[in-house]
Amino acid sequence: MEHIEWWHILVVAAIVCLILETLSHGLTGFAFAIAFASAAAAAYFGAQAKGQLLAAIISLAVSFFGLRPLFLCLLIKQTPATRTNLEALIGRRARVIEAIDTVTGGGRVQLDGDTWRASSLQKHEVGDWVVITDLDGVTVNVRKE
Repeated sequence: MEHIEWWHILVVAAIVCLILETLSHGLTGFAFAIAFASAAAAAYFGAQAKGQLLAAIISLAVSFFGLRPLFLCLLIKQTPATRTNLEALIGRRARVIEAIDTVTGGGRVQLDGDTWRASSLQKHEVGDWVVITDLDGVTVNVRKE
């Protein structure tokens, strides 16, 4: 069996960084893997310790400050904030199950099997379809569809 050379250890370190990157998804491990691979290449071609260190530092800087931000922009899509909980009701259609009267302020709507107290500036009859425009506590404000 042949002896293990320094560049073998650097290649193994690069592979370990790539494996760890699969757990983090921040592309930091990818940057260090490139640095270790660069140092391994320098060692393979006979560079002294200073040359290997210089190759690692330059490739780490380029990959961490150049490639990493570029790949993060490309891989991670910037999506608008998803509305959740009660905010997700705004803009949804609901059916009036108890007439909504502007005088008494009472009425109820049904949405996805749940009933909600409803108020509106307009009068709505049972069976009308309305759109939820706003929330006021547990009361939904609605308008005609």
